[in-house]
Amino acid sequence: MQYKENKKTGCEAEIEVEISQEEFKKYWDKFLQQGMAEVEIKGFRKGQGPEDILKKSVDHNKVFESAAEEAIKKSLKEITEEKEWTLIDSPVIDFKEVKEGLSFLAKLTFLPEIELKDYKEIIKEVNKKSKEDLEKVAVEDKEVDQAVEWLLKTRKENEGKEKVELTDEIAKTLGDFKTAEDLKKSVKEGIKAEKIVREADKARAKMVDELLKKTKVDVPEVMAKKMADNMKMDLKGSLEGGKMSYEEFVKKHHESEEKLEKKLREQAEKEIKAHLVLDAIIKEEGLEVKNEEVEEEANKILARVPEQEKKNTDLERIYNYSYGRVKNEKVFKFLESII
Repeated sequence: MQYKENKKTGCEAEIEVEISQEEFKKYWDKFLQQGMAEVEIKGFRKGQGPEDILKKSVDHNKVFESAAEEAIKKSLKEITEEKEWTLIDSPVIDFKEVKEGLSFLAKLTFLPEIELKDYKEIIKEVNKKSKEDLEKVAVEDKEVDQAVEWLLKTRKENEGKEKVELTDEIAKTLGDFKTAEDLKKSVKEGIKAEKIVREADKARAKMVDELLKKTKVDVPEVMAKKMADNMKMDLKGSLEGGKMSYEEFVKKHHESEEKLEKKLREQAEKEIKAHLVLDAIIKEEGLEVKNEEVEEEANKILARVPEQEKKNTDLERIYNYSYGRVKNEKVFKFLESII
């Protein structure tokens, strides 16, 4: 098998492949023999009889199709492994007329090659700023007072009353608190913890944004279209049975379906780029996502599914989602360790 690369972009390539007559004959003979084994000639057992009659009785077009399919599959596997390409769509094959052997053009779509440039320096700057922001996290007294006021209003015995002052006795009824100050301290710690989580989420989003600014990523059309279509389907599903129809939602928030689709496409492309860059870092650093980690995450999700709904649960989807969560957490933990 010989091949040459006619043209290539970041995620697509056109390959011209030639398989010699001698090599193709191996595939032809294999499927010819299979076809002959199915021929029935009167007076002989199935697959038995004069060889020339058996050969004439076989559908040669079917033999060629099967032989060509296997030859193409094997040759493209060799090429993609050599090039280290991961195909993400079925190859588009265009046969060329030849007297001997097999010749074809293959249009391939694969995961783009990501060239990470100085990404650790980029992350260092993000982490430095993130640390500074975390050090500034504070909780004002009025935030605590507002939270306590809301907490008091949720007490059944206080429903309908205008305002209740927090006392040590009331604090004891709201949890394992001895005094009102203990309750306020706990509320303050809770608010601060939430703020820290939000800052950490912002820092991770900033990491992705900065990496994407400095990394060229070609998003395969097939991936972008599929994700944008799935986003649209999910949106329609979330609106079913609600107060607002899909058409009303589009008109109110996006003016037209074309504008919505454009926004979904932009969002899809950004998410795909982020996944590809994070995957490239995982590969670069040799980070490993273990099966037991994914199973543990999947079991946590399944534990929250009502028993009567488990039989209809898409386990493959949950596993894939769990894999993504574990992978992202692992790569972000690594990035956060870069100082």
